[in-house]
Amino acid sequence: TEPFDDLLSYKGELIIGLKFVPPDVTVQKKGKRSRGSLHVLVKEGKNLTAVKANGTSDPFCKSYLLPDKGRSSKQKTPVVRKTCHPVWNYTFAYEDVSLQELSERSLELTVWDHDRLASNEFLGGLRFNLGTS
Repeated sequence: TEPFDDLLSYKGELIIGLKFVPPDVTVQKKGKRSRGSLHVLVKEGKNLTAVKANGTSDPFCKSYLLPDKGRSSKQKTPVVRKTCHPVWNYTFAYEDVSLQELSERSLELTVWDHDRLASNEFLGGLRFNLGTS
């Protein structure tokens, strides 16, 4: 099933920051429009769902810049073991994107419980429309 099929059964908070870093004017090549980068700081999770028998999870966060769901768009934080309140302080950087391009894309962040022996379990997620409308 798709992670967003049953949104109401998941709980918790994801603290993030978004920043567009414009191109460095001094690096631009003559006649070529330079593009910037989108930086996504995944700071921490709070009150995530406990899925392990010991009342914790092994959470990590996965990110895609939609509509691209290929390997080139996927980024992941490290796994933080045995907690429902992970602190990642991890930055994803999507390079070589323009503000115009971002206005037509969405950022998807999903949180998963890492399981070495079975499939990872979806804990929750969110999708940001990066456009102005």
